[in-house]
Amino acid sequence: MSENYMSESNLGESNMGELEKYLAAHPQTLFLDMLAPDINGVLRGKRLRRDEFDKLFQGKANFCKATPLMNVKGENSEKTIYGARDGDPDIYAGPVPGSLVPVPWATQPTAQCLLQLYELDGTPLFLTPREVLKTAMQPLLDLGLNPVMATELEFFLVEHDGQSYRPRSPSIPGSKLAQPGLQYGSFDDLEEVESFLAELDSIAGQQNLPVGTALSEYAVGQFEINLHHVNDPLLACDHAVLLKRAVKAAARQQGIAATFMAKPFTQEAGSGLHVHVSLLDQDGNNVFAGESKDGPFSDTLRHAIGGLAGMMEESMAVFASNANSYRRFAPGFFAPASPI
Repeated sequence: MSENYMSESNLGESNMGELEKYLAAHPQTLFLDMLAPDINGVLRGKRLRRDEFDKLFQGKANFCKATPLMNVKGENSEKTIYGARDGDPDIYAGPVPGSLVPVPWATQPTAQCLLQLYELDGTPLFLTPREVLKTAMQPLLDLGLNPVMATELEFFLVEHDGQSYRPRSPSIPGSKLAQPGLQYGSFDDLEEVESFLAELDSIAGQQNLPVGTALSEYAVGQFEINLHHVNDPLLACDHAVLLKRAVKAAARQQGIAATFMAKPFTQEAGSGLHVHVSLLDQDGNNVFAGESKDGPFSDTLRHAIGGLAGMMEESMAVFASNANSYRRFAPGFFAPASPI
């Protein structure tokens, strides 16, 4: 795909072809949710009426330029020039090819797609998470290396007791008594949320999300859903943000809620995002595999880990971007407290 989206003469035709094919298969569609993640991974966007679909798929839908830099409360920072200080201008939005899928939980026939954002001259908006990831990937591509990756997300299913949210506690089978203990890997816990998992599996199937294993995690009401590896980091990260949306929707269908907050409950383990990455060379070999003087792994892997450790201080702005994230960094909570 050209880096200059708007100058690609046949790209609009290609996108329109995807829209036409979708509407032929889903002729009752009334609305379309156009979604773009901000720097915290929160999906933000607009809902379009059917008579506005063409404008989006021609790459000319208007979208607020400051949206990607919003904080978790949906506010703009006074530290940046984007938002009130630059007049809060609109830019253009077009669809991410292949991301147009149904919204199964919607009460009216609705579709959704991810967005690519562009300046009015057609150049990609550099500050979007997708463009930042493209920039980060380029040095690897220049070396002839291709990342193969997947994400692994942990979350809590929660309920409100009239005063505050609490983890959704499983019951001792055959009773309404709360199950004591962490019960890591408990099938009783999975079976108690079977309806939620079935709803999520149905959503994932309709939205082409490659979900795999479900696991009862290391806290009451905490679960993990694994995603399968893909050979495109952009696609892998798209899967992650869309899985979060699907999990929250499936929970709402069951009358509960889901949170991916790093540390929602002080006395419980926090939730993490694990990124699994292999690097393949041009012949398809994993450059992290092999043997070295240090063990059954290559020197390339050892150097990669050393580089991550050396950059950990600066990287914390990304790995723990909110104050709540730092509540995880304590002994016994499966979060690293030092680079060594």
